[in-house]
Amino acid sequence: MKRFLLLSLLLLAGLTIFADAGINIQRQHARVIFSFSGISNLQGYKLIQTHVGYYAKEDDKRPYARLGTIINDDDHTINIQEGGKNWDESDRDIYLSLVDSLTGKTVDSFEYFAKDYSIHFKIAGVKDGRMQYRTDSTRAVYQYLLLNGEGDNAAAFRRNRLIFIACSAVGFMLLIGLFVRNKNKNSK
Repeated sequence: MKRFLLLSLLLLAGLTIFADAGINIQRQHARVIFSFSGISNLQGYKLIQTHVGYYAKEDDKRPYARLGTIINDDDHTINIQEGGKNWDESDRDIYLSLVDSLTGKTVDSFEYFAKDYSIHFKIAGVKDGRMQYRTDSTRAVYQYLLLNGEGDNAAAFRRNRLIFIACSAVGFMLLIGLFVRNKNKNSK
């Protein structure tokens, strides 16, 4: 009976380890957020996030509509979160194109690698066919949510992260206490 319990415990421990951190498996990385301000300064131009395999609406006849998602306002954000598994990689590159809204031709393009840092684009305008902008980057924070959608800001994520760490530490201490108590009981 002891062997059966020991083998069952080892099997469950192995399954727990595999489910939590398994071989070549990682949890999702922190979500990277690209945000924009100053889109209204792009008079006569459109900023477009280009996609591979993007399907535009057939009724949109603008010359740039088929290129990708049009970034029209300052509230537009682009969220990218890497899946983490080696065989389930997500796209981590973001492609932006500055398009002349009259001709539909791309005059400037950008590529950013989306990992570990969120980027905010502050757009000043267009000069000589080039977009004038400045970027501010902040470290991406993993979204520890207690309830779905609660506290959607970095301070709430840090607070929730500390709560999860504290609960894990308390659970670990309780586990050690139970092992010590059980050992002392069996040794008497």
